Amino acid sequence: MAEAGALPPDKPTQPRTPWRRAQAHGWLAALIALGVAGGVGLCSPPTAAHRWLHALAPTAFTLPAPGPLLLQARERGVLRVGVREYPRPSPPGDPQPAEPDNYDAGLARHIAQQLGVAVQLVGLAPQQVAAATAAGQVDLVLAGSPNGQAAAPAPLHGTVPYVKGPGRIVVLRKSPLERPAQLAGQNVCVALGSPYAQPLRERLGARPVPFRSAVHAVSAFMAGECAALAEDEGLLQRLLAQTEWRFYRVFDDAIAPAPSAQVLLAQADPVSARHLDALLDQWRAQGLQAQARLQRTSEVMLEVALLQDGAICH
Repeated sequence: MAEAGALPPDKPTQPRTPWRRAQAHGWLAALIALGVAGGVGLCSPPTAAHRWLHALAPTAFTLPAPGPLLLQARERGVLRVGVREYPRPSPPGDPQPAEPDNYDAGLARHIAQQLGVAVQLVGLAPQQVAAATAAGQVDLVLAGSPNGQAAAPAPLHGTVPYVKGPGRIVVLRKSPLERPAQLAGQNVCVALGSPYAQPLRERLGARPVPFRSAVHAVSAFMAGECAALAEDEGLLQRLLAQTEWRFYRVFDDAIAPAPSAQVLLAQADPVSARHLDALLDQWRAQGLQAQARLQRTSEVMLEVALLQDGAICH
C-alpha cells in the first residue's frame, strides 16, 4: 500500500495508455449494462417516497452548527479525510498506483460539500492512522472497522457508524461447511476495514484474513486461500448470479455489521460529532447510503470482471 499522502480529487495520476483508454470505454459499457441488469436505477424516475424525502429534508434534517474541528476546515477551505486505498486491477506488467476507496471517498466528498469546502483525500494504511492524526495530516478518518481486535487508535474520537447492511458468507458448493458455527478456526477472506470481521472473530471464532479491498478478498478466496468469503449481501448476490460462481453457495444466516466502522475525528469535539451524526442520519434517510452501496457493488463487479478477463490486482 502506498505511503500516506494527499490524493487530489478527480485528477488522473498518470497519462492513460492505449490499454487504459480501451479499459475506460469497456468499463463505461459494462457499467451501463450492470446498471440495467442489476437495477442500479441511476436514471429511473424518483418514486413518490423519494420525492417526499427530498421535500422533507431541508426542514427535518437541519444540521446543528459544526464545532471547532469542522470550523477550522471551513476556514482552511479544505476538509482533509483519511480513507482506505488500493490498486485497481491492471494488465500484467502495468501495475496501477493505489487509489482511494470509492465508498469512503464518496462519503468524504458529501461531508465536505455539506460543509461548503473542498476535500483532500489522504490514503492511509491501518498502521498509519494514529501517526497521521497525531501529526495533524487529517481532520477525519473513514477507513471502515479498525483492523484487529483493538478499538480505534487512541487519538481518534468516533461518531456514529457509516457502514450498514447485512453481510453473507460464501463457501465452495462441495465444502463440508454447512453453517456459520462451523467456521471456528477457519480462515475467512474479508476486505480491509470490513465490518463483518469482528463478528466473525468474536461470535463465530473464525479467523478473518483482511485483504486490501473487496476484489483482493474475492480473488484470494477463489484462489483457495480461505475456506470462506464474507462480504456485503448485495455484492455476493450479484456475484452468485454469474456463471463462474456456480461452484459456490451462500449460508442462509446473515451477518450483522459491527458498529465499529465509524467516522473518526482527529480530536475530541462533541459539537462537530453531533453535526456529523445528523449529517449521516440525513445521508441514510435520503437514500444516499443505499446508492453508495449499490455503486460500490457495481464497481467491485467491474473489477472482478477485469480480473476474470486476465487483468491482475496482486
